[in-house]
Amino acid sequence: TIGSLTGEACPQPTRRPIAVMLASDPIARPLSGISEADLVIEMPVTPDGVTRMMAIFQCQTPEEIGSIRSARNDFIPLAAGFGAILAHWGGEYDALAKLNEGIIDNVDAMRYEGTAYYRKPGVKPPHNGFTTLEKLYKVAEDRDYNSSTSFNGYQRGIDKKPRNVASLANKITLPYQTPYDVVWEYDTVIKQYRRTRNNQAELDRNGKAVS
Repeated sequence: TIGSLTGEACPQPTRRPIAVMLASDPIARPLSGISEADLVIEMPVTPDGVTRMMAIFQCQTPEEIGSIRSARNDFIPLAAGFGAILAHWGGEYDALAKLNEGIIDNVDAMRYEGTAYYRKPGVKPPHNGFTTLEKLYKVAEDRDYNSSTSFNGYQRGIDKKPRNVASLANKITLPYQTPYDVVWEYDTVIKQYRRTRNNQAELDRNGKAVS
């Protein structure tokens, strides 16, 4: 069976994805669960270049996900485009107003702290908010959100042959402002790009490299 987000083998391809807002701040790194996301979208959210990530989970189930941060306007249509439930800790004013009106299914820690979300001891706020997919899916079930996905992936024309980006570039630089700048370097052994910051591999809190 194939996952709709990755096009790769997936043990639960009909499970509805959950998109989780995550910090990108150096103080919050390493993040928990980021290496097990099917897809991660990152973009700047402030004039001075601070970025946020939205990690989308379907096929894998990390033990823990965090640190959880606020929803931002630009991420909402992206989550909707993948048919995902958006998990977040509050949000900027406009985004939160839309989410509270039900523009997409969402689980807000401002409402579910202590049940779907928890504060992790030993981590300084506001970076101490964490969750699990099990907790998020439980709230989604309680709220009668659809548990399966109708998103079947974006179709490729039958005349289009898959092309590996590595045939075009072995290094891709995303020039976000330091310390949010990112470099992806192709690893010929695992045949995947590895994500680095400051010339160091970016790791999940579990020690797994992000690729």
